[in-house]
This record gives sequence, C-alpha cells and structure tokens, in this order.
Amino acid sequence: MYKRFGIALKYPIPEHSDSPYYMLSDDTLIGRGNKRDCHEHPEDPGLCIKVARHPGNWEECHQQSVVEWYYLSHLRQRQVPFDHLVDCHGWVQTSRGAGLVLDRVRDDEGDLAPTLSDALIRGDIDESEAFSLLSTVRTWALEHAVAIADLNTTNLMLRQRDGKRELVLVDGIGSRRAEWKFTLYQMFPTLSRRKTRREWKHQGEGLARAIKSMSVGAYSAVD
Repeated sequence: MYKRFGIALKYPIPEHSDSPYYMLSDDTLIGRGNKRDCHEHPEDPGLCIKVARHPGNWEECHQQSVVEWYYLSHLRQRQVPFDHLVDCHGWVQTSRGAGLVLDRVRDDEGDLAPTLSDALIRGDIDESEAFSLLSTVRTWALEHAVAIADLNTTNLMLRQRDGKRELVLVDGIGSRRAEWKFTLYQMFPTLSRRKTRREWKHQGEGLARAIKSMSVGAYSAVD
C-alpha cells in the first residue's frame, strides 16, 4: 500500500482458493490481447477466464483484470444496472496462473454475441444503428457515472435481448491502470463522468472512422 494525495492505494489480486484448478490450453483459447488471453471456462461455456498472456510479467499483464474486478465490484455496490456490462465472478487458479472469471455475452437464443466490428463487417448492423446504440451507451455511462477508459469496436459486443439490440462493454472500463486516478473515479462520480466525456471526445473520431470503414466494407461485399 502507498499513498498519493493522501489517498491510500492497494489493488492486489484478491486471495483465492487453489481449488478448483483449471487446465487451459490452445483449445480453450477464444481471444488474445496485448497483455491478456481469454479462455473459455473448461466447466461452463457461458463463462470465460482472462489470464496473463506473459506469465513472467503477470503483474503488468493483469493490470486491466485488477481494474475490472475492483471497478465492477464498486459499480455493483452502487447498484448500477449492468445493462451494458458483463458481470464478474471472481478469481480462480489455472495452469496459466491466476485468472479472472467473467460472463460471456449471449443473446436471447443463447448464441454468442459478435463484437461490434464483426457485426459491422458481416452487415448484421449498419452505420446508423451502430451510432444510435453507442449514444445509448454514452447516456447510460453518464447517468450512472461509469468511467469508460477505452472505446473501440472490439471492446463492444452486439447483443439481442428482450427483442432489442444493445452494445455491451467487455473491456476498457474504469481506468487503464490501478493507480491513484482509478481511486478518484470510484470516489467522485463527477470525475467519472468527466473521464467518459474526455475519452468519448478523444477516441470518438477514430471510432466513427472505424465504423464507417467497416460498414462500407460490408456493403461492398453484398454488392
């Protein structure tokens, strides 16, 4: 634990049992990021386990997992509706080290939801609806003071629920690192809203370009 601006900071991986112990392999791998790998839970296909991609640098690789664990717990305590978030189920021990267990995003029929980028490329959603659904996410985040740290088409998944389509954030919430700013976002809703507005402004143009380019690609493929 250390202090900055008089705020005590401590964000370790919570203590968790070594049992059950899950074996992960290339066969269970379903996604790969710069610092984390995402595996299907060996006993429940409705869940996934995020582990460090580079075990020798697990503390750095798990920064975002630590942020997700503490921030989702914080939002749950505040009774924020998880309309656009996946829920988290704690930490487990795996053959690839500590892992964070989260829901996988599924639609009404139980099928896995695509990322926004995949949905755009396939033509499942057009540019206009994508922007409309993003606006809904922004309104929800500002209303409930949810800090969004990373906006891109692979962090958002398109789900059909109760006959309506919606976007779900599976990464990039709270902060990029478990540092003093992350603590402030939990303490002060005004700062969380400011964070979301700033990220939407800084990343929004790039996100809009990506949506337009993917939509054009989908239309070209159809033609």
